[in-house]
Parts: sequence; C-alpha cells; structure tokens
Amino acid sequence: MKEKTGRPYSVFAYDWRRSVDELSYDFEDFCRVRFPGRPVQVLAHSLGGLIAFAAMRRDPQKFQIGGTVVGVPFGTGLQYLQDLHRGYYTELERCRQFLPQTQMSFSSHACFFPLPQEQTQPHVQNLFVDVSDQEHVTFLPDQTAIGKPKLHIPRQTEVQGDPVSINFYDPNDWERLQLGVFDPTLQLDYDTKSQYKEHMRRSFNEGRNFRLTTLRPKDSTEELPPLTVCATDIAPDQSAQPS
Repeated sequence: MKEKTGRPYSVFAYDWRRSVDELSYDFEDFCRVRFPGRPVQVLAHSLGGLIAFAAMRRDPQKFQIGGTVVGVPFGTGLQYLQDLHRGYYTELERCRQFLPQTQMSFSSHACFFPLPQEQTQPHVQNLFVDVSDQEHVTFLPDQTAIGKPKLHIPRQTEVQGDPVSINFYDPNDWERLQLGVFDPTLQLDYDTKSQYKEHMRRSFNEGRNFRLTTLRPKDSTEELPPLTVCATDIAPDQSAQPS
C-alpha cells in the first residue's frame, strides 16, 4: 500500500473482546507513537469504526484530515442480544462459533444496548443524521445478514408472546428473564452465575458510559473531523458524507 499511495500506513490490531472505550485509548496511543507530530487519516470497519470515532472525537487535531468508516454500528442493535442469548453463529452454514457462556465474557458488546428513549433521542437528533432512506445504503439494522442483503439465510420462526420491560444494563433483569447465561438449560451453578453478574455490571457500566460520552450530542462549538460513512443507517452529522 505504501508503494501505491506514497504514504506510510500502519494496521492497528486489537482484542475485540475488551471494552470499546479501553480500545479507543489504545488506538490513540498507537497513533501518537507510530505517527508522532503528524495527522492521521483513518480507514476502519465495524467495531474498529467506533474505536476510531472515539479517538477522533477526543483529539480532532490529530485526526484533522478525517477518514472513512464502513459498516459501523453507530446506533444500537438488538441483534447482539440474540448473539448473547443463543451464541454467535457464523454466516457459513449457520455454525455456532461461540457459546453464550463465552460470548457473555466479552466486554465490547455492552456499548450496543439501547438506552432509555429520553437518553437515546438526543443522539439521533444532534449527533447523527438518518441515511436509511438513501438508495445506496445497504445496512440492514437488527437483521442477521447485516450489509449482505443477497445472502440467503432462513428466517427465524416468529416468536409469540407478550412484550416485556427490560433494562439491558441491569444484570438482574437478564437473570429475571432468563437471558444469556441465565438460561436454565445451561444449568450453571450459583457461584458461576454470580461471577457472570459481577463481570456484566462492570462491562455494562462501561458500555453505557461510552454511549453517553463518546456518542453524546455535540455542542455548537464542537468540530468533528470530516468522515465518509459507508453502509450504515445513521452517521455523525459534522462533515459526514454518507456513501
């Protein structure tokens, strides 16, 4: 790539099981060490886009030339709840890659849960613009084949039942509704469940804070670096160019 563009580049490798907030600080440090005294242009995908956006918002000067992100879940998604409850399935022959016990031990998923409506609404109004009505946007929120509308995946059988109230950031609600590791068919003992609840409290709190700080509404004086956003449903509105 350097030979083709004439510019140095570097790949940031990260452990996606960790919290997005921690990873974003690691990314900031990485950019300062690899490119001291020089602006950095970002190219990121999916979770990497959230990591990069957090760093860009904290230090817009370092990332003043902006970047391009693809398929970044700036909004919330209940698809992750399905992954945490049933385990993570690959799109190839629907093979289960992670069991719920493993999936729930990760921290990165916690920033995708919905907040109460009064907290999420300002984010949509003041920081993000809806690009879902544009023909070239292919992101399909809360569906299995995100970004891959031509991929044939059998529909899940429709579930019958009554709506329930849940605070996604409260492990007690997960236990009350027998979600994820609290599914009785997993037959986990009391001590193991207690350990999961303690981990969930920490990771959920980090995820909630990430949505309330990094994805907070911007004020009138804040300038975000220019950002080209591809294949997503909503995008940061400051100089963003949905594609």
